[in-house]
Formats: sequence, structure tokens, C-alpha cells
Amino acid sequence: MKKIYKTLRTTRVALVALLTGIFTLLLPELVIAQDCYCDATPSQDFVVSRVFLGDAFEIELPPGYECDPDDPKSVYIYAVLEPAGGGVTRYSLSICYELETTSYYLDGTTNVESSYYNNCLYNLSPIPVSVPIQLQEISWTCGDQLKLKNIFITAQTNGNSCSFSTFKTCYSNLEGFIVEAPLVVQFSAKQECLEGKSFQRVTYKSNSIGGTLPYTSYSWDLGDKTDYTIVSGGLYQSEVVVDYLSAGDTDVNFSVTDGNGISKISEDALITVESCFQFVPGTLTGQFECSDTEDIQNWLDNGGNTQYIGACEPVIWSHDPYTLKNGCSAFTGEAIVVFTATDYCGFQLTTNVDLIITDTEAPTGTAPTGVTGVDVCAANAQDDYPFDAADVAANYSDNCGGEVTVNLTNTSQTGDNCGWTLVYTYEVVDECGNKLEGETITHTGKDQTAPTITTKGNKTVDPEEGECGAYVAVSAKATDNCDQNLTPIGTRDDGAELDALFPVGTTTITWNVSDDCNNHAIPVIQTVTVNPIQICGTYNGTLFANTSVKKVGKKTEEVPAEIVVSIAISEDELACGTDEIEVSFKLEADAGGVSINSLGDVTYYYDSEIKIYIFSQKYSVALGSNYSTSITVTWEISGDEYTSEGCEENETLVTVSAPTDDFVTGGGYIILTEDAQGEYGGSAGTKNNFGFNVKWFNNFKRLKGSFNTIWRMDGRRFQARTNSASALIITEQIDGEGNLIGYRADIIYTNVNIIELCDDCTWGTGNGTVILTIYDWGEPGSNWVQTQPDQIGFAVLDNKQNLIHSTNLFDYNGNPDKIVLQYLDGGNIQVHAKPTNQENKSAEISTGSDLVLVNSELKVYPNPFSDKVVFEFVAAEDARARLEITNILGQRVAVLMDQHVQKGVLNRVEYEPVDVILQMLIYRLLLDDNIQTGRIIYKKE
Repeated sequence: MKKIYKTLRTTRVALVALLTGIFTLLLPELVIAQDCYCDATPSQDFVVSRVFLGDAFEIELPPGYECDPDDPKSVYIYAVLEPAGGGVTRYSLSICYELETTSYYLDGTTNVESSYYNNCLYNLSPIPVSVPIQLQEISWTCGDQLKLKNIFITAQTNGNSCSFSTFKTCYSNLEGFIVEAPLVVQFSAKQECLEGKSFQRVTYKSNSIGGTLPYTSYSWDLGDKTDYTIVSGGLYQSEVVVDYLSAGDTDVNFSVTDGNGISKISEDALITVESCFQFVPGTLTGQFECSDTEDIQNWLDNGGNTQYIGACEPVIWSHDPYTLKNGCSAFTGEAIVVFTATDYCGFQLTTNVDLIITDTEAPTGTAPTGVTGVDVCAANAQDDYPFDAADVAANYSDNCGGEVTVNLTNTSQTGDNCGWTLVYTYEVVDECGNKLEGETITHTGKDQTAPTITTKGNKTVDPEEGECGAYVAVSAKATDNCDQNLTPIGTRDDGAELDALFPVGTTTITWNVSDDCNNHAIPVIQTVTVNPIQICGTYNGTLFANTSVKKVGKKTEEVPAEIVVSIAISEDELACGTDEIEVSFKLEADAGGVSINSLGDVTYYYDSEIKIYIFSQKYSVALGSNYSTSITVTWEISGDEYTSEGCEENETLVTVSAPTDDFVTGGGYIILTEDAQGEYGGSAGTKNNFGFNVKWFNNFKRLKGSFNTIWRMDGRRFQARTNSASALIITEQIDGEGNLIGYRADIIYTNVNIIELCDDCTWGTGNGTVILTIYDWGEPGSNWVQTQPDQIGFAVLDNKQNLIHSTNLFDYNGNPDKIVLQYLDGGNIQVHAKPTNQENKSAEISTGSDLVLVNSELKVYPNPFSDKVVFEFVAAEDARARLEITNILGQRVAVLMDQHVQKGVLNRVEYEPVDVILQMLIYRLLLDDNIQTGRIIYKKE
């Protein structure tokens, strides 16, 4: 154990702390000068009373200070200045000296090193005296002697700074001050074997330094071993030679006393004594195959065949771990094995022997078993069962335990989809290039999967025109797993060829196919359904009929009208014959209390001249208390091969009226065609059915009438129905010779219910308006010459007076009379306004060739108008004039005039609407018993 002695000076603790801080602030870096010299008389200001070696806290390192010569220390040189010559305060200490370091060795040699110190302390500050001043920090090796020589000091008498140009006043001690080195005791041991000897010779030698010369004594303690002999020297010599006869450990130490009587003892040193017996290397290098593990182990256990001499037998062999290198694998290569032999006496020796391990054997293993009889196409065999070198390698091993590599050398495949063989040939190579060749894997298989059949699905088609069925192209596609070009064969359940006509109904086709390996596909069923022939029929029955009356006693009874509902079907439409066709009719009256009764079953006959089948049924219609009704007639055609589903032309309207002269009535249908301008309303070529009537009651003070129409528009069907009539204007039609040839009637219906006809439609509107214009050119079968078919035109407006539909052109905003009328294709119109009871009805009947809106007696302008309209007229006779405005509902809007007017005087009246946005208005001018009626259009800008 090292011991450190410290001398503490308690009286200087506070001063030391203060000076430590001062020195830290005032000590600049060391300035090394080449020499220090003084060119003036030595100063009497200071005396260097003491120099010592200490630590950072001014604690002096005493003689005998224990330290380690191999671990240099940071220590400090301190000096104590004492005042001389009256103790006058001096400033700015400039100091210079030479530091000489001397290392002394036991063999008498020395090593001397010198350096110069030149520094300024306490610059511009008072120089302290009688206290340690830290001069220099040095790295000191324990055991070295320090000497300060040629010390020169200069101080300033005032506050001037340090100056090193010359030392004007100096203190010089040419001998300097010596800091003695402590005594460090240590020694070394040199071990060697003598040739031909089995023991160890050790030479011990003192390496002590420091202390005070000369050393006065040496002492060796060679431990507790007894089997040794001191060959030279003695216990009190600086060098001792000892022979150890056996190996082992022994504790040795050494002590010295210097010239001052200070004794030091070295720390105990553990000396290991080794054997000195010798090896005779084996004559052969160890060379083995890597698989010869037992031989390799025996070789290692016996020291690699190494022999020895001079050992105490038996000898135990051991070896250090070794690493093979320069081999072809991790388990082959060359290595130098370090063997250690330990004899019975405990001595050990080591020797190196070469070891070579090789690999010359091929890998071993068994080829994997291939698959047999798998369901795989020949073209897919190598893709589905590829050669996997990594998987194959797992079946083989190397004698050295290294990895093996598998290389495919050949691929051979024979056969076809119905039986194929695939052979892979490969080699297995170890890390040293040894090969196992000719290994094979064999796979076999064939196509065992049946093809699949796909079609374009079941087909449903309409029959071809004039055919009791349809020609339908059917086909199927076969998909095979081996990509064979296969064509399925289809068989119809009716035995006909695939390209033959498919009859109305459902025909089943069964598809089959087999591949080249006789794998049969699952049959696929496909159906072809030919829809029943759609027959809508053309109505050719009664469209207009009158009831009659007969007297029974004193009472008059109604005689129901007899109507025939009938449809015509051309022979071309009945491609499947007439055996299974059935026709049924359904009649529904527009008014309540109407009785409709069948007068027999449906009958039909064939007109061979025009090749038409006529299906008819008779009904009787009693009106009850009604004066007229519209009957909706619908019909249905059915059978195994026929249907009327989807027909939009399987209904019509039949009007039945009572025989009275005080009404306007009609029924039938029109088929829209393009007008001269190429325009038409609704859907061209489709039926627009209608039924209407209007009748005056209470001596022409109240109108009563109904309207029912069905029209087609953009492929959709609509219906307008109402029981409210608000306006009726009748004009006689006179030819150039003054003969009455017909009537024109203009009727306005209100509160019209407008709906779309379909099962799930939700579109509809109420309270609409219908504007109807008709011409009656005579009754069929009457004596009145019928110059042309009756005509009709109608327009439908919604509850906001927006135009929804017109049979042709209808300009509601600008030209309300611009209606291109259509001739009836079926039905009849009757205007009963004959001169009977003429005096009571003349107010509602105008004579002329057209409706009088503006004539020589009455001018209305502008029309349409946006601000106000002007009425001007000249009465032919003195009369009472009344001019009034009503709306299309018959409600009075304004009375513009009600007074007597004079013959030949111009009368002018203006009308400016109030709270009217967009409306058609009707005016009436009554001059005594004469009436003139027309329309005006108000369109606010």
C-alpha cells in the first residue's frame, strides 16, 4: 500500500485560500527565455528564504513522499520572499530562474534536463512577503530532484509595470535551491531457461530511484518457496540470481535504506516461475479429411504428435481455439494450432503445429419424389411443377456440414394432355466443388378437368312480322383448361335445327361438349322465349249514338241506344291462326246512373275481300237522368300465342246522348298528322280519343256539360276529364248562296282533372282548362249533305294557365284562334241549334262563315295588349248597348258600358285590367237582341 504524508499549516489556511485566488488571477502563462541575467548591483530588497514543492493548496510534499514513477503528477514550485533593507513595499515582481531536473538511478547514471522560467507576478500590485508565492506548475516524475539556479528578481518602487528588458536591480543566488526527490523502491525480474535444464533461472535487480545517496543497505525477500538455490549475490546485494526447480508462483519484495536513513519497501510482486522442458516437433503435419472427426480429435488430444524432453511425466496436452483459413469451406483450410504441455512438476511449454483439413467427398442424399397422375395440362406441367433448387438441396448434405448447391442440368418432357412425363436432371455440388451427378425427379400427369360451357343467357324476343315465331341466332362457347378449340353442340327440345324458326313460347336448347381426353362438360340449358304476338286491334264500331223515347200510355219512356263495339284485326297479324285467339270488351260510363248491358257474346266473321277479321259485341246504353255520357271502351286480346298487353291503342270513347235540340255533343277520335308547317301536337300517328257535350238550362242562363279525352304525347298517355262548362259560342256556317251548311262551336271547360295513365304514375294536376273548337258538317245517314268529315281541335292548360297540350298549333298568348283542326277518323259531332225556338236562342247563335271576333261593326285593338285595349263600334240602329268582360270561367270581370246608343255614332270604350297577370278574357257586346262575342289576350310586360 502507498502512503501519502501531508504537513498541514493551520495558521496559513486563510492566507492560502486568499493567495490561491490571487495567483489564479495574476499568474500569466509561463514565458520561457533562453537565459536570465542581471546587469546591475544585487538588490537588498528581498531574500529568498525558502523554496519547496507542493500541491495546489500550498501543502509541501515531504521527504519520503510515496508516489508512482510511471504516473507523472501536476505539482507546483513555491518560493517565500522575506523583506530586506527596511521592508519597503515593492510592486510588479519580475522573476526569472533556471529549473534543473535530475533523475538518479541505482547504477550511478543520471539524466539532467533544464528549462528557463521568466514571468511577471503582481503586475501593478504590492508584492506579498513571508508567504508562499506560487511560481510554476510542472509535470513531475516521482523520484526526480529539482534545483532552482540563477534566480533573478526585480521589483518596482512605485506602481510601474513589470519590465524584462534588463534586471536593473537583482537578487541572485548562484547555487540555487534544491528540492530533494523522495525515495522510490522498485525492482525487475528477468527469467530464462538454461539449455538442457528443466528449471527456471531468475535474475532480480533493483530499479530504485530518488532518496539521498549513497544507499546504505539492500534486502531481498524471495517468498516462501524452498526449492530454489541462490546462485550469486546475497540478501544484501542490489542483484540476486535464483534457480527455481519447480514451476509456480512466489511473492517477492525488496527494501532499501538511503544515506539519510530513510527505508522503503517495494510492494509485493507475484512472480510466476515457468517450466524449462523442451519440445521436439512432430515430423508430420496434421492433414485430415473433414469427415475424419475422430482422427482429428485424437491428433488434438496428443499435441499434434509433438514430442518433448526434460519434463516430469506424465504430460497433459491442451490447445488454444484455432480458426481455419484459406479453405474451400468454413470446415476446411489451414491453421496453426498452439499446443500447451503441462508436466507433472507443473512446468508448461507451448508449441505450434500445422493443421490441414480438406474435403474431397461428394454430397450425399436422396432425390425428392415427383408427383404422379396430377390433373395438369402438358403445356402447364413445368409452370405448375417447376424445378426448385432450394427445395431439392434440402434433401442433401455435405460430409463437412457445409451448404450444398443444386444445378439443373437437363429438362425432358414427353407425351400430351392425355398423359405426359416430365424429368428434371440435376447435380449437387458442395462448397469445395465435389459433385453428385445424374440425380433425377420425375413427374407425371394428364388432363382430368372437363370443359365448361357458357352462353349469352336466355333470350326473349318478339315474333317477326308475319311469322308465328322468330329466327334467333343462338351459340355457345366452350372453355377448356388446356386451351383446346372446342365447339359445343346444341339440341332443341322440339327437334328442329338451331337455325330454324323458334315458335311462340319457350324452346329449350341443351348444349354438350367433350375434350380430347374424353372429359365431358356439364350440359348447359338455354331457353329462347318468343313473346306472344302483340295485337292491338283497330276500333271500327259505334262512336256516337242517340237514345230515343216512346210513349207507353200517357208516359214517355227512354229507349236505350244500341251500340256495337267492334275491332278489326288483319289476317297478316294472325300468323299463328285464329284457333286460340280470344277478344273481350269492357265498357265504363263517364256519368253515374248509366246502365250498360251486353246483348250477346263476342262474335267474329272474316271478310275475305279485305282479309280482315271483325270481332264485335252489342250493348244497350240507357242514360237514365243524364242527357249524355262518354263511355270508355277497352278491349283485351289473349291466347297462348297472342296478347294485347302494352298496347296503347286498345281503348276509345263512345258518346251516347239523348235526342234533344238544345246541346252540342260528339265523340270519336282523331289521328294527328303534320300540318302544313310540319308541326303537330302530341304524338303523330296515334289516336286521340274524345267525348264531350254541353247543354243550356234555364232558358240559356246556365251551361251544363262534360268533357273526356285521352291523348298521347311523347310516348305517354294522359286523360283530361271535367263536368264544368263555362262558355259556349255557336256560329252558323253559310255557303256562298246563303245556305246553312254546318255549325262551329267554341266551348271552354273548367275544373279539368288532368292525370297520366299508367300503373305507377304520380303526375297530375287539377283545376285545368280545356278550350275546344269543333265543326259539325252534318250527321251521317241524314238528309243533310255532308260536305266533309267533322273537325275538332282542343288545347289543355294547367291550373296556372300554362299550355300542356294541343292537338296542333295553339298560340295561347298571341293568336288564340290559331288552331289547325283535325278531321275525324272515327266518330261524329252534333251541334243541335236548329231554328226551333229561335227567338230564345238567337243570342247564342251567330250567322256567318266563321266566329266573329272583329267585324265592321266592332273593332278591338290592340289584341293581344299589355296596357289597355280599345273597343270601337257604330250601331246600325238606336239600341241599348251592354259591353262586358268575363274570364274563361264565365265569371264577370267588368261591365264597360250599359246605356242607349244612337245610330251612326262612333262609340269608344277603353279597358285597363287591374290585378291580372296573364289571362284570356271574353267580351260580349249586346245591341238589343244581337250579340257579338270574342276573345282578348292580356299579357303584362
